[in-house]
This record gives sequence, C-alpha cells and structure tokens, in this order.
Amino acid sequence: MNALGLRQLTSTEQAWQQAQKGWQAQGIEVSFGLPDVDACHVFSVDGGRWQGLLSLHEWLSCVSPALAEILGSTGDDGQLQALFMATPRPLEFAATELAYDSLQLGQKSQIPASAMLCLKTPQGRVWLTDIPAVMKGQDKLDPAWLLTLPVQLIFEIGCSKLSQRAKARLGVGDVLLISEETHWVKSCDVRIGRYWQNEDGIMIEREDEAHLATPTEIPDLLAELPLRLEFILQQSTVSLSELGDLYLGQLLPLLPDAEKQIEVKTNGVLIARGELVLVDGRLGVELLEIQQEVLHVE
Repeated sequence: MNALGLRQLTSTEQAWQQAQKGWQAQGIEVSFGLPDVDACHVFSVDGGRWQGLLSLHEWLSCVSPALAEILGSTGDDGQLQALFMATPRPLEFAATELAYDSLQLGQKSQIPASAMLCLKTPQGRVWLTDIPAVMKGQDKLDPAWLLTLPVQLIFEIGCSKLSQRAKARLGVGDVLLISEETHWVKSCDVRIGRYWQNEDGIMIEREDEAHLATPTEIPDLLAELPLRLEFILQQSTVSLSELGDLYLGQLLPLLPDAEKQIEVKTNGVLIARGELVLVDGRLGVELLEIQQEVLHVE
C-alpha cells in the first residue's frame, strides 16, 4: 500500500484536522498557523480541560481600542493581566465545545515550532495548544437510512448436544433429535428475539415485548448489532483468460487516485467513500462522503 503514496498522519494530527473540519462545518472561521507576535500568554479553562495562547495586546485592542492606544504596544504586562482577569468573560467562542465556566491566565510562553489551530474571536485571535472533543460536521448517517441497511436473519428451531464419538457414527437416514426448541431469531451472531410460525409465514417478537416509539427510532438491541465493514480499493471486470494472465504476472491497471476513492460497504451496501491514509502507521480510511440515500430493500 505504500506504493500508493498514502498521506501519513499521527492520531494527534488527525484529531486537529477533524476539529478544523468540524468547526468549519459550523461556519466558524478557523485555520492552521503560528502567532505573528514575539510571545503569547498561556491560558487554560476549567482546570485544564483545554488550553491555548493569546496576545494580551491584541486582546485589549479588540475590547478597548482607546485604552490600548493610551497604554501603547509596550504597556505594562502586569496591568494587562489584571485587566484580562478582571473581565467577567474575557473570551467568547462560537464553538460550543470551547464553552467554559472559569479561565486561568498563565505566564508568557515561547511560540511553538509547529502550526496550531487559530480561531478568530470578537476579542482577538486564539491559538489552541490542546482541544476538547469536537463535534463532527453535519454530514452524518441518518437514522432513517440506517434502518434500511440489509441484515441477514437466522431462524433457529432448536439445539442439541452431540459427542464427537456419536458424530463419527452418523449416517444417511439417521434422525437427530432436537433436545430444546428455541425459536430464536439471530443476526450477526446476536439473539434479537423469538419467532412463531403458522401457515401464513413467520412472525417475530422481541423478548422484552417493547415497541418502537417512532418509525425512525432504532431499538438499543438492534443498534448494537455489529456490521462487518468492507473497504474496497477498486472493482474490475476481467475475462477468465485475463484472470489467468494476472496469475502469471500480468499487471492490472490501477484507477487514477484509487486511494482517494475508497468505498466503504456493509453487507454489500455502500455507506461511505473516503481516502486511504496511514494513522500512526496503521491503515485507515478518512471519510469524505456519507451515503444518505434511503434504500428500499425487498
């Protein structure tokens, strides 16, 4: 896979990029960059839930331009810190994840060498050195769509125990007796209910006899069903003769940018597309598109 020239990320870099995309999806102005000042003050919120850097001079210029002009660019650092901490809400953030109850201001810090996420606030720019969990963009899987995914149902009549010795003596015409009638309905090796059979067909009943509150609600039991994900690099159609040539060393052309058009499927159904990446040395697929079309399974 390295021959594809995959984009390599650390899990930390991936989290930062996810934060940027999540905030941009909320219409928040955010970018990667470094402070263009000599030094910034460190601040943290709610006992260190997340941290950042800011310029007190830039902050004062935004909240009180007149006072900033009086103090000048070389204003006393202690005065600036006192003004900042005396302000009830010195910083306001549009990102809900950055809401805070208390804010603590630290000492000046040297500018890091690597770029950081920069958010523009009404009180000036803030560079984040640590972030909380960020909400993802609005393009998510619709529960109504999830309910249309096909699943395989297994209707188990019952079960019995059989020793290895008895199994070795089995022959055509023997009858295996069912010790316990279960009538379980299973999917993905998970028991999801019972079934009853009559001349018209099969009826399924949940064990807890609960019912869905709304048509789009997913019961807890069904929501926990595991789905096997398949990641498809490309699909090709060849003749049997061409397949034989492939076994003999003939190369199959790789589609252009195939690594950026990975299909993610479950039970044969396309649910997303993405780009193949290396995260901390492990293969992964960064989702670029979520399938939203409601399926009609017959």
